[in-house]
Amino acid sequence: MTHDSFKIHRFTVYTVEIPMRFNISHALADRKDAKNILVCAQAENGLTGWGECCPRLYVTGETVDTVKAELTENILPSMIGKSFSSLDELTRYLTEYVGSIKHNRHAAFCAAELAVLDLAGKTFEQSAGDIIGPQIHRKVRYSGVIATSDPQKAAKYAKLMTLFGFREIKV
Repeated sequence: MTHDSFKIHRFTVYTVEIPMRFNISHALADRKDAKNILVCAQAENGLTGWGECCPRLYVTGETVDTVKAELTENILPSMIGKSFSSLDELTRYLTEYVGSIKHNRHAAFCAAELAVLDLAGKTFEQSAGDIIGPQIHRKVRYSGVIATSDPQKAAKYAKLMTLFGFREIKV
């Protein structure tokens, strides 16, 4: 059922910790899990939208704790009560908003933005991908990442990835 508009009623922020099958090591970090933030946006009409971000101190200067604080203290409260009658209207709002976000708050904004875009897509029965233009490729290409300095492990992982059909691998 298509809706004419939506008004943001509330947000819920979740922290998720996802264990990795392999340790990821590179010059800037060493991780055995991914700690991410999920944001659920709920409209007054009951529809929900979901967004995610992956705070990485070495990328944007953000951590899970700083993202949660930025979301709950600044970004999300400023969006509650906002109404949108089209995807274009929401796009203009988000474009203007992101211009005021400091670099070390981009991951936080990303989670909120994706949640609201998902909510808009469900409301207007339109893909949020329409914002960036038409679909160019019918298939999605995936690549693998090998994050080890051990040449034997890198060779082993590369062989495994080729068995899974990866044609591009970043080492």
